[in-house]
Amino acid sequence: MKAKYIEADYTQTLQFDLEDLDIDWKDVKDYWVKWATLHIELKNGEVIETDNYRECDTDWKRPDITSVLDENFNLIEENEDEFIDFDKMNNSQKLTFLMERNGYIEDGIGLDDTGNEFRDDNGQALFIDKQENADESI
Repeated sequence: MKAKYIEADYTQTLQFDLEDLDIDWKDVKDYWVKWATLHIELKNGEVIETDNYRECDTDWKRPDITSVLDENFNLIEENEDEFIDFDKMNNSQKLTFLMERNGYIEDGIGLDDTGNEFRDDNGQALFIDKQENADESI
């Protein structure tokens, strides 16, 4: 299959609080959501509708899923993007991250090939502990 499209999916969530709606789950027969409106059909036949539409501010930094599709929109490949948090990485993992992206270290900070600091999804810079890596070539 020949790749023709790359698709990036971003998720938005709407939450409906049943307690705020004064609905006991044991009374619910069916439910569905359409156009940001929750429809709840109770066992007594009553249907309750509640709207929860709001303009959502999408975080466009990384999609939840990136897909490669052919000309007929058949899936060729799919990747779930992971949240990057440098605080949860050890030095070896940080070095791997850096090297996979052709980066380098200057004054203990990981930089990309244009000299910009790498930042994780929390905005944290990539700090490398020079003492921990004294035996590794960087």
